[in-house]
Amino acid sequence: LPVADAAAPHMVAFRRAMRELQGIWDNRGYNYIAGFHGIPNWYCWHSQRNPRTPLQARLFLAWHRAYLLRFERMLQDRVPGVAVLPTT
Repeated sequence: LPVADAAAPHMVAFRRAMRELQGIWDNRGYNYIAGFHGIPNWYCWHSQRNPRTPLQARLFLAWHRAYLLRFERMLQDRVPGVAVLPTT
């Protein structure tokens, strides 16, 4: 089953915000935020496979909560009210 109808207003708004973010090539765009996870064979600093830090997976959930909040705000800078994530 599909998560949502592609023509649903919230999906149209989400696709528009993503399209706009992907057109920005500085620290306000999609590639900037997506780059926090690195490129193939380069793992984000919280990964179990990253030897650079002893913290690793203990911060996985907290790190991703902050990451998604930042991503949500970047989307909302393009299309107000889009992709509102729960705060609790």
